[in-house]
Amino acid sequence: MMLNDSVFGPLTYSETKQADNPTVPNKANVGSLTVELCDEKKEKLGTKPAAIDYVNAADLAKFTVSVDASNLAEDSYAYQALLKTGFVPDETTKTLVYTGGKGASQAFELSGLPIYGDPNDKTTALTYTVKQEQAAQRYFKAEDGQQFKLDENASQTLTFKNEPKAALNVSLNYKKEYELKRGNAPEYPLTGATMTLYEVKDDGTLERVESINMTNPTATISDLHGLKHYVLVETEVPDGYCAYESKDPDHAHSENAAYNREPRDYQDVLDNFKYVELTGEETDNQNDSQSSITNYKDYVQLKLNKIG
Repeated sequence: MMLNDSVFGPLTYSETKQADNPTVPNKANVGSLTVELCDEKKEKLGTKPAAIDYVNAADLAKFTVSVDASNLAEDSYAYQALLKTGFVPDETTKTLVYTGGKGASQAFELSGLPIYGDPNDKTTALTYTVKQEQAAQRYFKAEDGQQFKLDENASQTLTFKNEPKAALNVSLNYKKEYELKRGNAPEYPLTGATMTLYEVKDDGTLERVESINMTNPTATISDLHGLKHYVLVETEVPDGYCAYESKDPDHAHSENAAYNREPRDYQDVLDNFKYVELTGEETDNQNDSQSSITNYKDYVQLKLNKIG
C-alpha cells in the first residue's frame, strides 16, 4: 500500500524543533515569480508581440521585490530561504529586498520563494511587493507597484506596462513670395518664431506644456508620452514674415497679429494656426512625419525711372 497525505497528513516543518527535523525541502512552501514587461502603446495598437524596444544589451529595466521581515526570525526557514534566493535585509524599512534586471522577454524570474512565514501556520502567507525602479531608456517606468501572495497560486506572473517616450521634431523654413509668383520657390531655413507645445485633451481643450524660441531652424522636443496627443503651435511668427502666403483663400496675408496669440482650443489650432502634431497613434515614437512649418517672406517691387 502506498502511504500518502491521507495517512500521515501533509509534511510540516517545525521552527522550534529544527534539530528533530530532517533536512528536507518543504515543496509545499515554495513558489515562483515571473515579472514581464509590455510596451503599452504596442498593446493598444494591436502590435504583436508588444515587446520592449531596448537600445542595446546594456539597456536595463530594474525591479525590486520586497517582503515584510518584521515578524520573521533571522534563523527561520522563510528568512533563510529568502536570503538564499538573493534577498538582502533593509534595516530602514524592516524588509528583505531583491533587485532584479530584465531578461530577453521577461524582466526576471525568481524561484524558491517561501509561501508562508511559518509553514505550519496557513495564516502567515507572506505578502510580496514588486516595484519598477527603472525603465528601459525609451520608456517611462510603471509608477504603481503590485502585491501578491503565493498561498492561492504558487506560480505568479506579473505584467508591468511601460509607456514609450516620444519625440516631436520640427523644422522652420520660409518661401519668398516673388519666387512663388515665378513658380519655383525653394524653402530656406528660418529662425525667430515662438513655438508652444500643448497636450490635447479628449474634449479638445489644450493644456500648455512649454514654449520654445526657435533660435535654430530645427528643434526636437523629447521625453513626451507616446500615448498622449500633442500639438506644437507657432504662436508668434518671426518679424518680417507672414504665416500664410498672399494667395491663401482663408487667411489674411501679413496680418500676423491674428496668429501671434494662444489658441483657444484644438479646433482653433486646426483652423487658424501652423502646427505639427503627435496624435499618440504613431508607430514610430521618435519621429513625426508632419514636421515642417513654412512661413512666407513678402517682397517689394521697385520701379526705376531713367532721368535725362
